[in-house]
Amino acid sequence: AKELDIHYIQYSPQQTGLIDGTLPLLEELQRRGHQMWILTNGFEEVQRIKLQCCGLSPFFEAMYTSEELGVKKPHPDAFHKAAAAAGLSESEDVVMIGDSWQSDVEGAQNVGWRGVHYNPEGELKLAAWRTVRNLHEILDLPLNSRP
Repeated sequence: AKELDIHYIQYSPQQTGLIDGTLPLLEELQRRGHQMWILTNGFEEVQRIKLQCCGLSPFFEAMYTSEELGVKKPHPDAFHKAAAAAGLSESEDVVMIGDSWQSDVEGAQNVGWRGVHYNPEGELKLAAWRTVRNLHEILDLPLNSRP
C-alpha cells in the first residue's frame, strides 16, 4: 500500500491537464490586478506538484489545503482559516470560483463570499451568484463590485 501511495504522489499529478482557456484566463485576471489563491480539499503534496507541472504557480499568491487547515470545504472554518491566512478581513469582497456546487459555491456563499459555479455540462444552479459554462465567461463577470 505504501508503494501505491508513493506512486500516486509521484506520477498522478504529472498526468494533470488544463481546461481549455485556463492560462489566458489567469493571465488576464492577473493583468487586471486580481489577487488569486487556491483553496482545495486535495492532498497538499499532490496539489503542489500539479501546480508546478501545469505552470500555474506564478498566478497564485498561495494555496491552502484542507490538510493544512485541518478542515475540509464546505465547512465554514475552511473558508475562514484560508481568508485569515491570506490576510483578508471578514468584510473583504471575495469571489470563489469552483466546479463543486456544495464544496466550492455553497460553502463560499455560506460565509458571505460570492460563488461562481464552473459547470460546463450541468444544469444552472440559480442559487449561485453566477454560473459559467466556459472559463472565458469569468472575464465578463463584475468581479470588482458587489451586486
